Amino acid sequence: MKICVIGLGQIGGSLASGLRQSGEWVYGISKKKETVDYAIRNNIIDDGATEINLREIDNFDVIFLAVHLGLYEEYIKRLRQFSGILSDVGSVKRTFYTLSKKSGIRFVGCHPIAGTEKSGITSADPNIFKGKYCIISGWSDKSSKEVVEGLWKKIGAETICMSPKYHDKLLCAISHLPHIIAFTLVNSTYGIRKGYKEIFGGSFRDITRVAQSPAQMWVDIFLQNSDYIIKQTEKQLAEMQKILMMIKNKQKNKILKYIMKSKEKI
Repeated sequence: MKICVIGLGQIGGSLASGLRQSGEWVYGISKKKETVDYAIRNNIIDDGATEINLREIDNFDVIFLAVHLGLYEEYIKRLRQFSGILSDVGSVKRTFYTLSKKSGIRFVGCHPIAGTEKSGITSADPNIFKGKYCIISGWSDKSSKEVVEGLWKKIGAETICMSPKYHDKLLCAISHLPHIIAFTLVNSTYGIRKGYKEIFGGSFRDITRVAQSPAQMWVDIFLQNSDYIIKQTEKQLAEMQKILMMIKNKQKNKILKYIMKSKEKI
């Protein structure tokens, strides 16, 4: 098959590289010429450009969007005449599902649960998806789903299916909220810890590692999934208020029970 990946950051670049190594012909698009040149030079893609040529899009069997969520509407409008399968790798699935369904194109929503806090084409890794899950969430037809699902399995990923609505609710709890906690923890503790980085414990490093993630990507995620994020963050604040009151009132047994209860739920 001929595959096009639009957006050559860590995930897009890793997807392109993995598919190319698995035997697919891969075309990459990035607004930065140096990114395209790097990807060709390092055998991440077979060929590429800095812009989509709408007269040639039907040369591809599958196009993957690996751009910020805020750019989805623009790209899906431009690709509405595409006769192949449009897919994506975004962290909010209702956005892709709604826009794609409205456009009338064949589509399969995807979200690979992989990646690190690093970004850019230089962090691309063809093995990053091996043994990891890719969520298949919302599709136009069964045959398109089977094609895209097969590509993910070909590069070593396991697949699991769920609705876009449940995906966004679940990922809010296990990914989006943890990022909010990391960003706020870094900011709230900066004054007291400044200058003592060498003595940070593992707990602080582990919980704040993701605070180094690409900022614009997370702005888009927070805004696109704001309804679930608001509800889950309010729930988190209520839980923090519970244990804060126990500490204020020096309720030793209640604190112990609360911690033990949380250990049982992991």
